[in-house]
Amino acid sequence: MRRLVVSFAICAISASCAIGCTADAPVDPTTREPATAPCAREFGDKLGVPFVRVCPGDLPGIVTAPFWIAAAPIGCTGGEHGTVLCPPVLALAPTPTGTVSSRTAQVVEASFAHRTCMLRFGGRLPTAAERAQAREAIGAATVIVAETDHPAARRFNSLAEWTTATTCTGPSTLAGCSPAKFPAGGVVDVAWPQLRACNATPAPSPGALIVEPDGEPCPLGATSGAPPCVLASRRVAAHLVYALDCRALTAEEAVHPAPSPSARAAFRCVVPDGALVGTTSR
Repeated sequence: MRRLVVSFAICAISASCAIGCTADAPVDPTTREPATAPCAREFGDKLGVPFVRVCPGDLPGIVTAPFWIAAAPIGCTGGEHGTVLCPPVLALAPTPTGTVSSRTAQVVEASFAHRTCMLRFGGRLPTAAERAQAREAIGAATVIVAETDHPAARRFNSLAEWTTATTCTGPSTLAGCSPAKFPAGGVVDVAWPQLRACNATPAPSPGALIVEPDGEPCPLGATSGAPPCVLASRRVAAHLVYALDCRALTAEEAVHPAPSPSARAAFRCVVPDGALVGTTSR
């Protein structure tokens, strides 16, 4: 009888653990799923072009997977100046130093932009969704600065960029990718005598007049008591605000080719992690 009771107790404990003790059972480490490294803000460089990592945490619920996108549109080289449009722009986006310096932007046909991303950077044009996410998540914007005399004002207009409707991976064709300009209505034809080259420095200023790209112009030549203007990069959580130091273009910088009848825009590229190996920093 005693043996029967003991056997019954052992069976009861075994049954109990089968129901409630499975969490304490040893787990074969080879069956565990590998831990996913958290996505963090990082910066990289390839062929002189800065790149920044966009993470799901930058725009929760919208960005579902991290991606690397150029923090500035692809610029002109010395040999291209006078062959393709190379307007100076402010490429607003997070940088390791915070300061943003004016740089040129290539304004070209969609097929040329596509091939450049593929052949020079091992990447591709961003989709319209990725470009919109970069604007909303990290305030990435390409801004042309122009000044007018009557009235005396400074305007900040978005420069149009190429995007695709879907991920385009064909190395020689844009067939099926439906390239489009982003943002819709962005500036392509520029008034060269009015352009300014600017440096932008992060400068939170409670008393300043905040101006966003494509918003109201910043009045110039006002009384000394008027508040200064600062440029704000659009962002969901908060504005990134910059104070500007601008100058007129030199005669060499103002050289540009005759207008082209083809559709043109600036562009930036999206690249895989492997394209930036050894260049990244946080």
